Amino acid sequence: MKYLDGLYSLDNFFGSSKHRLPFKAVHWLRSFAVNRLVPRTLLRASPAELALPALREEAHLSGEGVNTDDSKPRVIITLTTYPKRISTVHLTIRSLMLQQPKPDAIVLYLDIKDFPQRMQELPDSLLQCADLGLKIHWCDGNLSYDKLIPALVDFPRDILITVDDDIFYPSWWLSNLLSTHVLHPRDIVCHRAHRITLQDGEIAPYLKWQRNVDSKQNAAGEFTLLFTGCGGVLYPPGALHSEVRRREQFAKLAPRADDLWFFAMAVKQQTRIRVCEPHLREVIDIASSQSESLYQTNKLGGNDVQLAAILDDYPEVRETIVASLREEEDDVS
Repeated sequence: MKYLDGLYSLDNFFGSSKHRLPFKAVHWLRSFAVNRLVPRTLLRASPAELALPALREEAHLSGEGVNTDDSKPRVIITLTTYPKRISTVHLTIRSLMLQQPKPDAIVLYLDIKDFPQRMQELPDSLLQCADLGLKIHWCDGNLSYDKLIPALVDFPRDILITVDDDIFYPSWWLSNLLSTHVLHPRDIVCHRAHRITLQDGEIAPYLKWQRNVDSKQNAAGEFTLLFTGCGGVLYPPGALHSEVRRREQFAKLAPRADDLWFFAMAVKQQTRIRVCEPHLREVIDIASSQSESLYQTNKLGGNDVQLAAILDDYPEVRETIVASLREEEDDVS
C-alpha cells in the first residue's frame, strides 16, 4: 500500500497548481518511477501485479479487514463486478480493507444470472476476502447500478460509499471522504467530479465540461458538479430522490450511465455535491480489467444521449442545473 500511496502522491504533487505539469508528463514521471524502483523482471507487469506483494505484506502487518466496533450510522462501501473482472476485483477490495480508518462493511453485489452456482464459481482470491470480512450479496442484476441500488434497500440509514471494481484506492482515500462528510453531513462527497458548463445558454456537450475539478469548485453553483464513480462517491442517508430505485426508468433512460442517473436523482432531491480535499487527481487502475469500460463507450457521445433522455423525462432537473449555471455566470460577471 505504501507503493500505491507513493504513486498517488506523485500525481497529486505534480498536478497541484504550484507544480502543474501537463497530464502526459505526470504519467511519464509515474512510469519512470515504477521502472526505476522495481526489479527488471517486473518491468512488464501491470500496476496491479506490481502492487500485489505490497498489499499482501501490509495486510499481514496492519490487520486487514473491516471495522468491528458498533457504530451508527455505519460506513458501508459497496461495489459490483461481473465475470470478466471476477478474477481481479479482489485487488480493489484488498486496497479498501487497508483504509485508515476502516469501513464498517464492504459489500460486493453479484448478479445471480452471472454466477448461477453462487459461491462455488468464485475464485479463491475473492473467498479469501470474505474470510477477512467482505460480505457477498446476491441480487437480480442491473449491471453497474448494482453497486448502489440494492444497497439503498439493504442499508437505508447508513452512509454508503460506492467504488468501481477496477481501481486501486490509496490508504487515505476513505479518510478524506469522511473528513469532508463531517463538515457537510447532508452533501454527497466525491474525490472526482466534472463541472458542467453552458453553451449557447444550454448544457454543453459532456466532452466540453471542465474535467476533474478540485474542491475550489465547491463554492460554485450548487448543482453543477457531476461526480464520477471511479474516484468513489459518499452518499449520506436520504441524499437521493426515492425515484432512484425505479428500474424501468433508469434501464430505459440511462442503461449505461449510472453516474448520470444518480446525479439527476441528487439534483431532484436538492442535494449538493462536494469534492473532498485532497482529492484523487488521477486513479491507478487494474490494467487487465480495462478492456471493457463504460467510460470508453460513454465518452464517444453516449453520455450526451443518456443525459438528454433523463432531462427530457425530468425537466425540473434540467431547469435546476441551468439556473445554477446561469447564477454562476452572473456572479462572475
